[in-house]
Parts: sequence; structure tokens; C-alpha cells
Amino acid sequence: MPGGRRKVALSVMPGGHGESGGWGWGIPKNTSPESQEAAWKFIQWVQSKKIEVARALEGHAPVRSDVYEDPAVLAKYPFYKTALDVVASGKSFPIFAYSAQYEDVLGAQLSLAAGGQATPDAALKAASDGLTQLLNK
Repeated sequence: MPGGRRKVALSVMPGGHGESGGWGWGIPKNTSPESQEAAWKFIQWVQSKKIEVARALEGHAPVRSDVYEDPAVLAKYPFYKTALDVVASGKSFPIFAYSAQYEDVLGAQLSLAAGGQATPDAALKAASDGLTQLLNK
């Protein structure tokens, strides 16, 4: 809505926590020592506060908790104060053979409920049915 205010808010999930994913960097074991050293330098650089703040100001979700509290980031994205609570209260998603497929099922059902295209009860039942189908593979 050009020139208007956005009417979106952020909150910790009812019940006190939601799903938490993860971010990570890795260096393959079979990488040459020189490449391992270069990769480690890159990881240290890209995860430094200065670069994380710059990335956050461009719209990328922060990884570091101190970036969620950075004054420049909060000035541009005041909802990050609550986002830190959302991230901190998240519970890890259960890992099983079809975790990625279930995240797709769950995400689709939550989106349908949030968009009013399904009732919360119907969306939760569909997500539960999807989980049951994946567990029975």
C-alpha cells in the first residue's frame, strides 16, 4: 500500500513457542587445507556483526541475537525486537526421514488457515493426516 501504513504484526506463537529451524555454515571434510582456511575466514567475515547488520538492513533475517537488538536495525525494522523473542522461544522441528516434506505440508496448511482458505481445525487435521501419511511410508 503505497504511502500507507502496513497492518502487520509479529508475535510469539500461542502456547509460548513455535517451530525453530536453523542456519548454518559448513566446510566439507574433503576440502583442501587452503580452501578450508579460506572458507573459515569467509564464515567469520559473513557472520561478523558489521556484515550481519548490513545484511539485516537489506532485509535478510539476522542470525546473531545482538543484530536483532542493534539500534540501526530496530530503527528500520522495529518488529525485530519481537522477532528475537519468536526465535528464542522456538522449538526444534523433529527430525525424521521426511522432515522436509512435512515442513512443506505444515507450512501450506498454516498458510491456508492464516489466509482464511481453511479453518484452523481443518488445517491442523490436514497437517496431522499429512504427517501420518509420511510416517507410514
